[in-house]
Parts: sequence; C-alpha cells; structure tokens
Amino acid sequence: MRKKWIVSLIIVAVFLLMILDIKHNFIRNFERLYRELETESLRNLIEGDHEGFYHDPSAELEITDQLIYIGDEIKELYIDNGRGSIEIRGEEREDILLSYKLTVYAASAELAESFIKELSIVENTTEERLSLKLERKEFPSGVYGVVVDYDLSVPERLFLDIRNSYGKLGVENIAGDIAVKNEYGHSQITDIGGRAVINSQYGKLTVRNIESNLQVVTRYNTLVDIAHIRGNLNLDIKYSRTKLADIGGNLDLKADADSVDIDGVKGSLEINAKYTNLTGSGVEGKIRGTISYGQFDLYQLENDIDLKASYIDIGIHLKDSFDGYLVYCEVENGDIRSNLPYKAEKENRRQILSGGDGEKIINIVSKYGDIRLYK
Repeated sequence: MRKKWIVSLIIVAVFLLMILDIKHNFIRNFERLYRELETESLRNLIEGDHEGFYHDPSAELEITDQLIYIGDEIKELYIDNGRGSIEIRGEEREDILLSYKLTVYAASAELAESFIKELSIVENTTEERLSLKLERKEFPSGVYGVVVDYDLSVPERLFLDIRNSYGKLGVENIAGDIAVKNEYGHSQITDIGGRAVINSQYGKLTVRNIESNLQVVTRYNTLVDIAHIRGNLNLDIKYSRTKLADIGGNLDLKADADSVDIDGVKGSLEINAKYTNLTGSGVEGKIRGTISYGQFDLYQLENDIDLKASYIDIGIHLKDSFDGYLVYCEVENGDIRSNLPYKAEKENRRQILSGGDGEKIINIVSKYGDIRLYK
C-alpha cells in the first residue's frame, strides 16, 4: 500500500512538472513572438503613427573623407545613433577620418531632398570626450525619419562608447577599451587590445580576438559567436543560440538560452543556467554552479566539479588521465550510471554514488534527472 502511495505521488509530481514546463515554454515562445512583432513594428514606426517607412520616397546625402583633428587631449569617442549603422576601424593616426550617409524618408521625394540639405553631423567636445551626432531639427510635416550610416577611421588608442540601433555595428583594431551597444542588427567586434563591454539585442553577435576581459549581455540574438578571448568572459544570455571557443581565462555564465556550445576554457566555469541545452569540452578549471531544466553534457574534464541540479540530465565525461578524485553523486527520483569503480546505492527514492580519497572533488546533487559519470 505504501509503495502505491509513493508511486502516486511521483506521478502527480511529474504531471505538475509537465504543466509548469509547458507553461514556461509557452510564455517564453509567446514573448519571443511578441518581441519579433515588436521589432517589425519599431522598424516601421518612425514618427507618430506613420508606417511603411522603408518604402517611402527618400533622398540621400553622402559626405566622404572629412578630417577631424583631435590631438592628444581627446581620449574618448561617443556616438549614439538612433537609426543606421556604424563601422569603426582603429589605425595609427592622430585624427578621425569621417564619412557618412544620410537618408531622409518623407511623403514625397521633393520634400526629402529639400529637408536633407539642412542636415549634417556635428561635433561636440567636452573635456576629453568627442561626440558625433546628427544635428537634430524639427521634422516638418511629411518627413518621417532620418537614417545615418557612419564610417570612421580613428586613432586606435581612443576609448569607444558607441550605441547604435537598426543596423550593423562593426568595430575592429582598437588598442584600448570599448563599450558598445547595438539593437536589431549584426554586431561584429574584432581585435580589441583592452577590455570590452558589449550589449547586443535582436541580432547576430560575432566577437573575436579580445586581449583582455570581456563582458557580454545578449537578449533574443539569433546567434552569439564568441572566440579567442585572452582574459575572463562574463556572459549573460537569454533566448539565444551561443557558441564559445578558446576562452583564455574563467567563464562566468548566466544563461536562459536555447543552447550553449563550449569548446575550450582555460580557467574555471561558474554557471547559473536554466532551460538551456549545454554541451562542450575542454573546461580545464573547476566547474561550479546551479543548473535546471534542459540538458548538460561536458567532455574532457580534469578538475573539481560541484553542481546543484534539478529537472535536468547531467553527463560528465572525465579525461582518461584524470585520477585521484573524491566522488559524491546523489540523485532524487533519477538514476546514476558510471564506469567508475564504485557502486550506486539506493536509499528510498535516492541513489548515491560515492568513493575515492583523492584531492579532486566531484560533487553533484540533483533532483528529477539522471547523472552519467564516465571516464
């Protein structure tokens, strides 16, 4: 009788879990759909209630190779671009070479051509900062919006504070630090000599060759692709497919993501993840954190592991050379499978695998999921 009562409780718990899981995924998918619809709406909605922006009559004005002399006193470049794209290249130079294209959308081509003649990019210097921005004028009736596409060659020593929306953001070959944000477009950041702080939403993010620490926050990206980071990586991702490779320092990962694939971390992995399918190999340092819902499979591990888990299957595959460990794995309402020379003991609804007396510790405690531990 007692056994039937326990089985009934387990069935009820699993049923409730299914409801919660379906509810969460429904909310997440609904939110994603809402964000996609919102994105398209924002692309069209420029001024007031007017829509159809990119199909309206337009006029263009291009300014090329405009030199801005800055000297040694300017240490920082700031751009906040509402709509358009920004491309920045660092070079061995002491001035800024600026080119830009303005596009005005209006009710008629004549109105767009008339209004665009009143526009220009203006400079503003405050202490050590140079700002570039579109000189804002009141839009006459019938003018719906302006898109600015920047193209700059700058001294590679400059600190960059760059914000952009609805277009591509490209930054390369900067010797110092950068802080950039982009929405609704592809962001490509490469060859940064200092520290990089990146915020990316609703687009693809590609990051390569950061010589110091990297901090990244992403939301709703189609793909986050990060590789060749010499320092630590602090990554906060939500609703994004993510690929990480060749991380030279520690990886601090906070994830509520579709999937994360890891290929090589020299340091440790600190993880807080839910609803994430995580796979990878080559984390050389310690692994510690909390994971729930999804899948967790890591290969070629060689150091301490300390995980708390719930409603997730865990696969841990150690390096053949990994030895001298102290193992404690515990799962409630799940199974433990291992080829290590220890036997899993059953205790009520729990299974426990323990053994060894080495210095390296494997400690995994889980609820509602299986643990696979292999060498």
